[in-house]
Amino acid sequence: MPRRPPGTRQGRPLTHSPEGTPAPAAPGGRRRGRRWFAAAGCTAALLAPAGPLAPGAAAEDGDGGKPNGVERLDPGKVAAKARSALLGADSLRLRLDDRGEAGSAGNQLTAMDLRLDTRGDCRGSLTLGGGGSVTMVKRGDEIWMKPDRAFWRGQLQDRGDAMARKVHGRYVHGTTRDSLLSPLAGACDLDGFRHQLTDGAGGRNGGPPAYKGRPTQVGGVEALPLVREQKGTANTLYVATRGRPYPVQLTQRGPGADVRVRLTEYQRPVHAQPPPTSSSVDVAVLENRVHRV
Repeated sequence: MPRRPPGTRQGRPLTHSPEGTPAPAAPGGRRRGRRWFAAAGCTAALLAPAGPLAPGAAAEDGDGGKPNGVERLDPGKVAAKARSALLGADSLRLRLDDRGEAGSAGNQLTAMDLRLDTRGDCRGSLTLGGGGSVTMVKRGDEIWMKPDRAFWRGQLQDRGDAMARKVHGRYVHGTTRDSLLSPLAGACDLDGFRHQLTDGAGGRNGGPPAYKGRPTQVGGVEALPLVREQKGTANTLYVATRGRPYPVQLTQRGPGADVRVRLTEYQRPVHAQPPPTSSSVDVAVLENRVHRV
């Protein structure tokens, strides 16, 4: 890239992608902070459209959880229905659990639990392999993040304890334009996540075909698995078989890979309630100290 991305110091990002995995490009070629999903990027090909979506391809809301018939369709049509349902969702809860080699690295994202919507509201937590974690709330363009001491140590090394004392358990408050916060804010981009997932990361027009597995349950939801295997790695998409055919789980299992993404709580309010002013510190107070490291 021609210039150093926001949130870095001497080329070292404040948040990191799994080693060996390139950050996905957002529309227009600008890289975002959605590197956390790169570990499961191959699963995106399962949702790539096999052709134009027909009007009314997805089941209607409010159908009482009746069977939606995806078990009777070929894998391409199941994927198209799941894609349409996901793109039509205004909110959801996303949980990531990466137990593979990339997720076990000390400064790599290993877990995430976020509720997010298309208005830009978001709340939840991010966890790094080394034990550091961040609680965050985002409301529109404003964002509050509360890292623990282990996070500051991982990012700032010997200056981490000093930063933790400076913040003193409070939220760091700023906007999505602040270089310290913008990488984390990218994790709350529901539109970006949906399009990154449904556009497919390679394999849209090639690679081995997907096949249907046996219907099962995922968190109490009846689901049909779609599986694509390549080079010893299985990427599986689980599609709800009742109500709207939402994707409810994505997994990637294989040599060095053990990733699970759960998608639940579709169309529920996010309730991104900002913390009290007394519990936060302005990011401007910290930025100069961070950039001196």
